[in-house]
Amino acid sequence: SQVARARTSDLEAPVMMLTGHQAEVLCLEFSPMGNTLASAGVDKMIYIWNVYGQCPNLHRFKGHTNAILQLKYNTSGSQIYTVSADKTACIWDVENQVRLKKISHSKEILNTCAVSKTGTPFLLTGGDDCMGRLYDVRTPKYAVQEYEGVFPVTACGLSESGDQVFLADTSGEIQVWESRKEQVLYTLAGHQNIVTGLDVRGDYILSNSQDNTMRMWDIRPFVAGGDTARCTKIFSGHEHGADQNLLRCAFHPDSTYVSCGSAGNPPTHFIWRTSSKQVEYQLPGHKATINDVAFHPGGQIFGSASSDKTIYLGEMQE
Repeated sequence: SQVARARTSDLEAPVMMLTGHQAEVLCLEFSPMGNTLASAGVDKMIYIWNVYGQCPNLHRFKGHTNAILQLKYNTSGSQIYTVSADKTACIWDVENQVRLKKISHSKEILNTCAVSKTGTPFLLTGGDDCMGRLYDVRTPKYAVQEYEGVFPVTACGLSESGDQVFLADTSGEIQVWESRKEQVLYTLAGHQNIVTGLDVRGDYILSNSQDNTMRMWDIRPFVAGGDTARCTKIFSGHEHGADQNLLRCAFHPDSTYVSCGSAGNPPTHFIWRTSSKQVEYQLPGHKATINDVAFHPGGQIFGSASSDKTIYLGEMQE
């Protein structure tokens, strides 16, 4: 007789499929409390889902007039920030289910956003106008700081305290700025193609690129060997597709694992063990490009969002 594998999470089943989006799902994130999940994409809607039970859809936010390309929760989970191909960034009140602010400073598509974890509640945006803009979300009428680059910004990140800004672009380089000054501290160079995703965790940043590698970089102020020695690990196995989608990447909450999606045939959700750089999980199921992945704050659950209009939730096996 077949022995059932021991369950490791409170998901209703070891794999859950969430359906409801009417078009490609481009982004997802678990709330900081971990009880809900937000997703968005080409259908211009933000969906809030319950992580547990049958994973019902709890609410949908409308307001963007084009695809939503990335979303982030604030640290308390009370607000969601989105950026869109409609050239705006929006701030949403989760509990009252309303849009609080619309930020319309960009004249081009906004591809990416990031939030600070401590200190001033910053929102960082980046887009096709080659600009990064930093906002204090309490007073977002004007940007606190602007960062002018040369190439379209495709992914961005903020250090946990918000003192450093990371802007990745179509050149494959990641510019590291001091957030309160128009000054580049250093550049992370190594990717051979567009950087499509960034994730900051403590002293490290993870980057995904259309060169079909994911890199981990040391972002402490001083690194032995200088700025050229900042790349500490390279992960491979995943593929980017002809759709040129911005495939995001994610650290596990304790950085034990790193993850990203793939456009390969079949599309696969990859999870690597950070220490060994070995693929630990290759998760099938999706029928089109996996655009975004996320880990639950508790560490035992992960999610993936795909161009096949679905989201999968699964559980770690240890």
